[in-house]
Amino acid sequence: MANAIITQKGAATTGKKEAAKGLRQLADIYRLSNQVEGKSIKTVTWYHEMLQAFIRYLESRHIAASLPAFNIDTVGNYILYLQRKHCFQGHATIAARAAVLSPRTVQCHVRVLRAFSSWLLREGYTTANRLQNLKLPKAPHLIIEPLTPEEIESIMQVAADSRMGERNRTIIMLALDSGLRAGEIAGIRLGQVNLQAGLVKVMGKGSKERIVPIGKVVQAALWHYI
Repeated sequence: MANAIITQKGAATTGKKEAAKGLRQLADIYRLSNQVEGKSIKTVTWYHEMLQAFIRYLESRHIAASLPAFNIDTVGNYILYLQRKHCFQGHATIAARAAVLSPRTVQCHVRVLRAFSSWLLREGYTTANRLQNLKLPKAPHLIIEPLTPEEIESIMQVAADSRMGERNRTIIMLALDSGLRAGEIAGIRLGQVNLQAGLVKVMGKGSKERIVPIGKVVQAALWHYI
């Protein structure tokens, strides 16, 4: 009997939380939660922007941006909308393009919505994970073709002819040699480079540090640039 009363009280409390919050307010709370968990600024911003895109979709169809609208049927219709949406459609400063959003981009939107749905349940805003049975739309697995020697030479020539040629050539050589992401290279500081050992320490995705080896040619290029 006591357990039943506690359960009823818990359900009532969750129901009140469910009715009390609009999606915009919940998206703001979710952003703060991601920041507290230590997610990168880029990830936090990306999640928030994708949630705002879903909210704008609801409002464009005169659907109240509230928790009842966050369900598998509405999100399913949103996926269909994304699959037909043109790149930069509705953007304030960039003209829309003929190409539609890539399947990978649509997948990213759905991943964020599913993560948000799980968070809503954990925090007690909903009584169930509403998108638990929502499957990710398929996206092709593309094999990235490596650059040919001629293409690499062409890139190097363009970099050498620029005003910051030596810097740009060094950056490109480091990227090709190590496979580092552009953001990782941009974040490298002098103290993270050990030229004698041929190692560079970088901060990767998820704020995870890793040590990356570099070859003799890139070591020489970095030494010359520094």
